[in-house]
Amino acid sequence: MRKLSLQMKLAVAFGIPLLILVVLGALTYTSLKKVGELSADVAGNNRSVAVMRNIESRINDQKADVSGFLVDRSRQEKIERYANNNRLLADSFADLTTLVHTEKAKAILAQIPGATKPAASARPGR
Repeated sequence: MRKLSLQMKLAVAFGIPLLILVVLGALTYTSLKKVGELSADVAGNNRSVAVMRNIESRINDQKADVSGFLVDRSRQEKIERYANNNRLLADSFADLTTLVHTEKAKAILAQIPGATKPAASARPGR
């Protein structure tokens, strides 16, 4: 190091930290890119979970409405709520079909009665 000129010593002294800074910048960039991709995956998973919870809630509402109607047949609003929940359930299944990507999942979804039909066909009496 004693035989190097002052210019070379200064170049090495500034070059090494600059090289480290460039390497750290590149690592940070790739890490942030991966975080962005994972964030998109998590958002998609959260949407899937929300749709599934919505479907579960609609099914539970339908069970309660039918039970209420069977106990007291004079309560026509229970069967009307059932019909409305049936339409909302069909809409939820339509949302679910947009989230399904694999052929196996599409085949399973196709086995659920009314899951792939549009919401208009979910009205009672059809």
